[in-house]
Amino acid sequence: MALEIVAVQDKWAELLPPKIPLRYAFFRYLGFCIKKLGVGGHTSTGAQKLGLRAAIWFRVSSSKGLILEQCVRSAFSDGTYYVQDLAFQDEGLHTFTVSVEAPTLAPIAPLVLTMSIHHFMRIEDEPMLLKGPYAPLRRLVNPRLCTDPPQALDGSDDGIVRELKTIKHGLRACDAKIHVVNCAHLTTEMY
Repeated sequence: MALEIVAVQDKWAELLPPKIPLRYAFFRYLGFCIKKLGVGGHTSTGAQKLGLRAAIWFRVSSSKGLILEQCVRSAFSDGTYYVQDLAFQDEGLHTFTVSVEAPTLAPIAPLVLTMSIHHFMRIEDEPMLLKGPYAPLRRLVNPRLCTDPPQALDGSDDGIVRELKTIKHGLRACDAKIHVVNCAHLTTEMY
């Protein structure tokens, strides 16, 4: 049985866009699962449960070399492996390599994805950024971050909760708060 690694988009994880503005180069969750070769879609439907000895290796590299290397040893009950809280602070092409470590399985080809991070880019320039679980949060902070100079968000818990109540999103409150704070934090560091 031939298997492949598939990127997952669900209520927590989003797919990597081909390009993203530096001020939004933060990902709360990226999800991956193992499926039979040819089973389509970016959901965990049909994901294979690989057992306790299986793990995925997640590596990110750029022109500066290896940025991150992380092993995720346990999958959720639906077979999805999650990598969380990825923040990028450099422009340029980033290569994401996901590989499987499973001693009882035949080798599985790694999944290789690329994403280009740009300092001067609008979220409207990449349609994927306007879809998915984090799109409402980007639309919330984008008008403030794109002014010159950027308008500060009220960074207090109460202020962020107040802002989040003005939009409709399907995320847990803690995930939404972390995403908004990180987008605002990355922008503050850039200026």
